[in-house]
Amino acid sequence: MAGASSIVVHRPARAIGPSIGDYIGGDGRPHIVTSLSTGEHMISVAPPSGSITVQFEPPLSSAIAGGSPLSCVEVSAPFRLTSDDAGQNEGEHGSPIDYVLEFEEALL
Repeated sequence: MAGASSIVVHRPARAIGPSIGDYIGGDGRPHIVTSLSTGEHMISVAPPSGSITVQFEPPLSSAIAGGSPLSCVEVSAPFRLTSDDAGQNEGEHGSPIDYVLEFEEALL
């Protein structure tokens, strides 16, 4: 259904995926997986029933027919950094530095 932000996928029991951070498709644009019903932190493992509820953003722009294959896709949409200060991290030479980069989809 257009506007939906979750779907139920069916996988063989104990099969891996989808995972948080994966991009899924089906309506012509990428959607990032944000949450899984399996209780796993990042990677989903299908329960005996095989049903996994996958939450994602942004919501679907058009309906996807039931029984359609779920495609995990390489991101093909343009993204941009959300701020200009991504490289303003303090650190010392030779020390590890954590970078946090936030992106948003650049809608045309």
